[in-house]
Amino acid sequence: ICDSVVLPKNTPRKIDSLTMEEVRQLFKVVDEEDNFLLKLQVYIALLTGARRSEICALTIDDIDFKERMITINKARVQSQGKTVLKETKTKNSVRKVPMPNKLCSIMKEAVRRYKLNRFKYGQDFVDSRCIFSNEDGTPEGVNTITSRHYRFYKRHESELRYINFHGYRHTYASIAIASGQTDIKTVQEILGH
Repeated sequence: ICDSVVLPKNTPRKIDSLTMEEVRQLFKVVDEEDNFLLKLQVYIALLTGARRSEICALTIDDIDFKERMITINKARVQSQGKTVLKETKTKNSVRKVPMPNKLCSIMKEAVRRYKLNRFKYGQDFVDSRCIFSNEDGTPEGVNTITSRHYRFYKRHESELRYINFHGYRHTYASIAIASGQTDIKTVQEILGH
């Protein structure tokens, strides 16, 4: 009976997020994975609250290791069958996000791998400067992040409760507010609202 109920378009839906214990379990499982880009996308999403399209658009130039900040100023989206860069969702979406220690070390590894691939491929390397790129430097599409996320949860369905990628954004906000270390206004600014 419940499956046949159709909700009106403006009806708020349940916002899904992980508990702190589920986040710890997720980090534990993802740290055991061989796929570095999977680990990178999970850490960025959970520790910054960035949108999937914003994560996909990150470049080396957006990472400030000295100030420990990530600048979010663009998004990579699908448009008419092509992957394109565009401005962020709103003007407030352009922002600087703090980079915690763990994320900082993972980002350093991402930059190191990018530079190694540039050396390995030489003239055949596409110098996109994208953090999420294939070995030859070509940028990944936003759907690649989604597919990688889904396949990861499929492999670990007995260990982890599934949450869609956007749920990481809600998780970041919930934990940041519940921790009492920041206020709602600051979380809104970090999320680009």
